[in-house]
Amino acid sequence: MKHSFWRAMPSAGRGRTRSGSAESTFSHRLGMLLVATLAVTGAGLGGVSAANATPETDSTPPAVAPASGDAQAPGAPMRALAAVPGVATTTEASLWVTPSTYGNSLALSVTVTPAGASFFMGAPVLLEVDGVQLGEGVLLYVGDGKFWAIVPATTLLSAGTHQVVAKFPGYSSGIPGIPDALPSESAPITVTVAAATTTTTITSSPATTTAFTPIDVAAKVTGGPAGVSGNASLLADNVPVATQALGADGTVLFEDVIVPFGTPELSVAYLGDDGGDYKVSVSPTVAIRIDEVATETSLSLSKSRARAGDPVTFVATVRNTSGANLVDPRSGIEILVDGDVVYTEVSSDDGDASPGDGVTQFEVTLSDTLLGEHTATARFLPAPGFEASESDEIDLQVDGIDTVLTPAAAELRGTPKHPAIATVDVTKVPAPDVNVTRSSVQALDAALPTDTGAPVDGYVQAFLGDEPVGDPILVEDGAGTGPIAGLPIGTHEVELRFTAGTYGMFSSSATVSVTVTADAAVAPAGNGGKPALSATGSGDVQPFALVALGLMVSAGLLLTLARRRRSA
Repeated sequence: MKHSFWRAMPSAGRGRTRSGSAESTFSHRLGMLLVATLAVTGAGLGGVSAANATPETDSTPPAVAPASGDAQAPGAPMRALAAVPGVATTTEASLWVTPSTYGNSLALSVTVTPAGASFFMGAPVLLEVDGVQLGEGVLLYVGDGKFWAIVPATTLLSAGTHQVVAKFPGYSSGIPGIPDALPSESAPITVTVAAATTTTTITSSPATTTAFTPIDVAAKVTGGPAGVSGNASLLADNVPVATQALGADGTVLFEDVIVPFGTPELSVAYLGDDGGDYKVSVSPTVAIRIDEVATETSLSLSKSRARAGDPVTFVATVRNTSGANLVDPRSGIEILVDGDVVYTEVSSDDGDASPGDGVTQFEVTLSDTLLGEHTATARFLPAPGFEASESDEIDLQVDGIDTVLTPAAAELRGTPKHPAIATVDVTKVPAPDVNVTRSSVQALDAALPTDTGAPVDGYVQAFLGDEPVGDPILVEDGAGTGPIAGLPIGTHEVELRFTAGTYGMFSSSATVSVTVTADAAVAPAGNGGKPALSATGSGDVQPFALVALGLMVSAGLLLTLARRRRSA
């Protein structure tokens, strides 16, 4: 059934009183104003469908001016119109623009339909996401009693799942007799936004470098919308070595990074942002070659000529000669004498008082080098990233120590039963005054410590010709006393030979004259003056038995000296 808008409005005749007064023309002017609005905008108060049209039989206006008999006096306030109840509304929403990925916009298509006659063209309609208002639109009348708007979100939706609702807050035209439109909201719409894809690219990186030298690497991260944020890490063979925040333009600079030696390639990984709006990404790899740090090793000695047992200090100096950095060479050193390793130190201890100057020193004092002429070298044992190096050969001579044996008396007397007693002193020969110290870099003159003839230990054996006689005489602290037994009667030139108990000391000897006279004869009673034989043999001692006895005693003396030295 066709309904006329005009039937819902007061006509000109109805709004005019018979007296023609100004008060009686109010309803007429109001009606004409609404008609003009409809003519210009093409919008109505609703009422083009059976659902919200005013029945044709009910054309009574919301407010009617009084009849002429009830007319208000000129200038008096107009009587209030009768109250009009609000009209319920229905709000429906659908996705106009769907943000499937972070960076895409969201917009809703919203339709508000009143349940009765109501006018709210130009009224606002709101867009809420997860209970927060993110947009607002203006309703337009589109016919068939419906008001419609496109409502865009003013901000981007973060990655994740959201609930989107359109809300009509209600509207009051403020025109007397026109009912208010009541609030309503749409059913929630579930929107899932995926994280935006990113691309990471290394924009600057050195192709070669020297181990332990800082380098700079630049990269850029791009994503869907501008303003990608978050952190990125520099990867050395897939192992993070530095992390930095992205700049506002998505760039990142890793400054003064030391890449581990042996790394074949670099890459940059974008780690995403705090909100999870951007996906992580990894750049393509770029190759890098890291060269070893060149080194140079030199060796110096505290003395190039020493006597046996004297301490000699070996100082090995390893220098970083790469020119790329001043990192101190690390790891250890070997000291070689005549090509054989005599000392090894594997550590990163830096004996230099100025760490970080590209120089490392290793120092060791040795005192057990064998006698003779030698060559010494130092070999650097490098840590990864350093180049091996070896010093030039330098000469080292170790001399034996001469000794002097001095008898207390040059002539000795004794008998077979009471052998002559020898008293001796044994001392070292003082060392030379000057020693030349040589190194692979320079030669320096240095004085050896002066040896004042310190006493020595060992033993003295008496020899008659090439045959030892008697027992060895123990020498301690340079002094020894003992008998020279086994000599036949007569005067003999006996050689006293000193044997040192310490390696590196030379033997020494001295000759003494020993006179042996016969013991006074004592004839036991009842024996007729003849010497008695022992039960086990002759009265004469065989020479070979004396020699064997002397050797056994010498061995015992040496063992005794060794034990005393160890206990000392």
